[in-house]
Formats: sequence, structure tokens, C-alpha cells
Amino acid sequence: MSTQTPTDWQSLDLDCLNSNEYKLLIAPALECITDIAARRGDPDCYNDMSAMLALFTVVTGLSRCYLEEWGQLGGASDADAINSAPLGACLMVLQQAKLEPLQCQEMLRGLSGAWRHLVKEGVIGGEFPLIQQTWRKLVDEDHTTAKIHLRDAAMAVVASVDQWEAQRNYKEATLQ
Repeated sequence: MSTQTPTDWQSLDLDCLNSNEYKLLIAPALECITDIAARRGDPDCYNDMSAMLALFTVVTGLSRCYLEEWGQLGGASDADAINSAPLGACLMVLQQAKLEPLQCQEMLRGLSGAWRHLVKEGVIGGEFPLIQQTWRKLVDEDHTTAKIHLRDAAMAVVASVDQWEAQRNYKEATLQ
């Protein structure tokens, strides 16, 4: 999975995707992952770093599938717009929580950096086959099965990040 992400959060255009792209790339992920975060105790999602990383990962994977399959078709948004969808989805969560612009900037920068680090460490990336299955079911308009695969992919990211965090905290505690 590529670790390239846009860095200028202020240039993100939340309306750059067409409605079909939004329905395929962002809406299902937001619905699933905000539900996961709420069940984990964060009704706003943005305080649950594992859930936010899952959102970033799932939208990145769906965007990659979209570009590979439909990116060259007429009517598709340009690749830069599609590649900005993960940060855009996270920005939507932060704005919904009514965070100040500076807070959004700091959180997006931290989220993007954490995501790149965890991909390089191999903590995130193994869920891509589940994201591909989600994509296929979304395209086939089998939304029930797509939601199952999407939830499985998101939970895989959340579990991996939580486990990594617990191991990191354990190492820090035992070294002190």
C-alpha cells in the first residue's frame, strides 16, 4: 500500500468528488467507522486514533481500487482528488466535531504521519484484501455483504493499531 498522502490539508476540497465517488469511497466508510468508534466509547470518532486510522486506511484502499478500475474513465475525478479522499474523510469527522482549524491541521498532520509510520512498520496493510472484497461488493451493489467486509477490514485495522499501541506502552513501561 502506498504511503503517499497529500500534505496541504487546507487545500482539501471536500466537494471535489462526484456524488457516485462519495457514495463508493467515503459514505460507507464513515458510517461503519463512526459506528465502531461509538461502540468503543467515542461518539465523535475523532478521539479514537485507531478508528481514525481505520477510516484513513479504508478510504485509501477504496480509492486505490477506484483508481485502478475506473480512474481512466470519463466522468471520474482526477487522481489528485481521489488521492485526497482519505484526508478529506478524516477532515469531515474533525469538522463535524467542530474543531478549530488549527486543531484540524495538527490532527491531520499527526494522523497522516502515524498512518505512514504504521504502514512502514507493517501494522497496517494486511487488510487490503478485505478492502478489495468490499470494493467488489460495492460495485456489484451488494451493500449488505460490502458492509460486512468493510467492518471486517476496519476492525482489523483497529485491532492491529490497538495491539501495536499496547505493545509500545508495555515496552515503555518496562524500560522505566
